[in-house]
Parts: sequence; C-alpha cells; structure tokens
Amino acid sequence: MNIIKEISWQLLLQGFGFTIWISAWAGILGIALGFGLYLLCHTGKWIGCLVPSLFVRLVKGTPIPILFMLLLYILLEDEKFPVMMVTIAVFSIYFAADVIMLLQEGLDAMGRGQEEAAMALGYTRQKTFFKILLPQIVEQVLPALKQEYISLIRLISVAGVVVGQDLTKLADKIRSHAGEAIYPFLAVLVIYYLASWMMTFLFSFKKSA
Repeated sequence: MNIIKEISWQLLLQGFGFTIWISAWAGILGIALGFGLYLLCHTGKWIGCLVPSLFVRLVKGTPIPILFMLLLYILLEDEKFPVMMVTIAVFSIYFAADVIMLLQEGLDAMGRGQEEAAMALGYTRQKTFFKILLPQIVEQVLPALKQEYISLIRLISVAGVVVGQDLTKLADKIRSHAGEAIYPFLAVLVIYYLASWMMTFLFSFKKSA
C-alpha cells in the first residue's frame, strides 16, 4: 500500500523504462558491433582474428562495474557524455562479446566438412564462409542469442551500482524511504519476471509466425 499511496510505483515504472531502453539499444548496437568484429576473422588478414579474440578476452575478463568506471572516469574523462550513453555503451560492448562467442561456437559446431567440399569445388575461403557457412551459423545461434538477450535485461540491474537509475536501485530508494525491504524488491522480482516472460513470448511468437 505504501508503494501505491506514496506514488512509489512511479519510481518503479521509471526504473523499468530505463531498463527496457538500455536493453533495447544495447541489443541493437551489441549485435552490430559483435557481428562486425566477428566478420573481421574472415577478411583474409591474420590481424582480423586477433581483434575480436582480444576484445572477448578483455570484456569477459573485466567486471561490469569496472567497465563502467573505465568509461566514466578514464576514457570519457574530458567529454561530457550523458550517463545514459555510457550505460548503453557498456552493455553494448558486453553483449557484443556474447555475440562473437556464440557465432564462433556455431562455426565450430559445424565442423570442416562443408568448407572442404566448397573449396574443392573452387570456392575461396571467404566466399565459402559468406555464401554457405554464415547463413547456417546465424540460424543456428539465434535461439541462444535470444536467451543471452533476455539475460542482458536482468544484468542491467548492475547499472544501479554506478548510475542509480535502474529498476533495482530505485527500489532500494523506496526501501530506504518507506523502511520496508520486502515489498519493493518483491515488486522488482515480479517486474523482471514479467519482462523476461514477455520477451520469451515475443521471440517464440515471431518464430511460430
């Protein structure tokens, strides 16, 4: 009742909107960045494989709060970037690493049979990849990519540690104001569950359609 009477539900709604906004842009930019870096491996230049490999190792080996700090206080120290942009950048980078890993796993799972057969027919390595392997890889990794994106929505709660605008952080503000911890975080639990369920439903609906 305190959440309703004191209009705390508006804070929860604001935090939910922040979470969805960040996850939407992080998903779009993360896929574009990850896909672009992954394609560097198949340009025929050895450094093309080194860049995405180092990118994945650095990103996955760095905790998200530390990545926030690096972008906020080191890389962007002299620029006046909005916190929202920094947050989108952090989760785009993190999701891009997931995209690269999934695409590489998809290629590894296919084996070398089709590549060897195509090259025996006169295809170059690059043409074999882009014309034959890549469409199959994308189709194969889509289910796992959808699950990673749903996980990304929940992972954005980490943003509250730094920026203080996500759903979890605003629920903590309600807790400190109302003196009640159970119901604000229970509301957050329900909201995250509904958001994950909705995304799963939308992905499943699109697939069946």
